Amino acid sequence: MSKARLLRLLWLAGLVAVALGVTGGLLAIFGVSPAQGFGAILRGAFGDAPRILSVTAFWVPLTLAAAGLVISFTAGLWNIGVEGQIVMGAVAASWLALKLDAPQGILVPLEILAAMAAGGRGVVRPPPARGGGCASGGCLR
Repeated sequence: MSKARLLRLLWLAGLVAVALGVTGGLLAIFGVSPAQGFGAILRGAFGDAPRILSVTAFWVPLTLAAAGLVISFTAGLWNIGVEGQIVMGAVAASWLALKLDAPQGILVPLEILAAMAAGGRGVVRPPPARGGGCASGGCLR
């Protein structure tokens, strides 16, 4: 492992340690044992199957949004509309699911295409910004 990579990993580990320390300190200030507090956080997120599924339901769209941001950042673009793109994609897919009576094998791919089209709309032609500047998607850094 190169020295630069090792330093980067140590830096990230240090940031995680600081975040955990600050959180533990806040818990202690409010009179909660940090061990009990972190245990409650873990049980609340991963205590049983429904909780794990709930965390996963929130985690997957955020991970996909982060992957999209990596692509735009790599291209030298700044995308500030990722959350709106997710919402528009969800609205389009939900609307299609409610309005179209089709077999599941046809409906699901159509929902995916509708979500991609609605979410990608802001990247292809961003809405006009008030007062100049960038409003959504495709803004140069």
